[in-house]
Amino acid sequence: MLSSCYFNYQPRYYNGKISSYEALLRTPKSDIECYIESINDHVAFDLAVIESIIQQRSRLSNPEKTKLAINISISSLLNDEFIDACEKIFEHEKNIILELTRHDTTSDFSRIQSAIKQLKAKDIQFALDDYGKGYANSELFLHLDVEYIKLDRKLIKNITQSYVVYSLIKTKYEKIVKVLDKHIIIEGVETFEQLNLLKQFGAMTYQGFYFSKPISIEDVKQTASNIDSYKNKTKSFCNLLDQDIYDMNRAKDHHEIKRAIQHLMKIDHHNTIGISPNFFDVYNEQRRINKNYNELLERKSSPHFLLVSSLISSCDALVIIRDSEGNAIFNNDKHINYLGVDLVDYSAEQA
Repeated sequence: MLSSCYFNYQPRYYNGKISSYEALLRTPKSDIECYIESINDHVAFDLAVIESIIQQRSRLSNPEKTKLAINISISSLLNDEFIDACEKIFEHEKNIILELTRHDTTSDFSRIQSAIKQLKAKDIQFALDDYGKGYANSELFLHLDVEYIKLDRKLIKNITQSYVVYSLIKTKYEKIVKVLDKHIIIEGVETFEQLNLLKQFGAMTYQGFYFSKPISIEDVKQTASNIDSYKNKTKSFCNLLDQDIYDMNRAKDHHEIKRAIQHLMKIDHHNTIGISPNFFDVYNEQRRINKNYNELLERKSSPHFLLVSSLISSCDALVIIRDSEGNAIFNNDKHINYLGVDLVDYSAEQA
């Protein structure tokens, strides 16, 4: 099945080090996408690809210290024989990412999710490939329990020519990283200008000709083990607050709304949202919280707010802000560094 094919390996970079290699199928005669579409039995083909790549990796000096990403059709996860075969293979073979392609071949989200959970027990990681390519199911599949979302190269093609393109990618980054808590791999990085713009969004993994063209298995080196740094250990207060506001507004009755408001009070220690301590009218309090939250969001982006927050963060003075009871609700980095402790969450007596 693979007799006329071969593999190249393209490095991916995270924090300046090679974090993994993507195994790229090559055929000497036809376009690779046409070749993939011509295959009748994708399950058998995907298993042959997995076994061939693992066999090639076994020739390296420290095979399991080299992380490889292998493309498979997402519909293969619906096949019990494929799952059984993968469980046996990955009982011993580690440090593998399975990249899910051809999203348009299935819409069975629950069975795909179940298969991913089953294979994750064997330490396999997953990536959703080709996000942004135009597949109808891509938005749904963003919610799969995968570690990585790989942005299609066409998304960044015109990033240096269009601010609109830059803004769209930034929006996608915010959604995937900060809301879904997944790590982005971005392919097709070909110029320094593209890289410099992408760096403004935050941490991600880069792949493209700017860093390296695909190489042969003989040139593959051991990869850096930095996966733990991909995940945010804790969600930011803003994200937690936004999610709790969402939970409050989707509540089905006044009991659920009340519980949601009580949970808001627990995470919003300094009551920035202005919740009444003893509210009786649940629906009126819900409306008031939404009004306060929207006003808070508007103020957050106002020039005056941005100027004051910038001055507080960057000035040479030690800045601490206390509430009416003397409890610290903010102290800047210079204040924290001077005392050696962050006083927020300490009571006035403890401080």
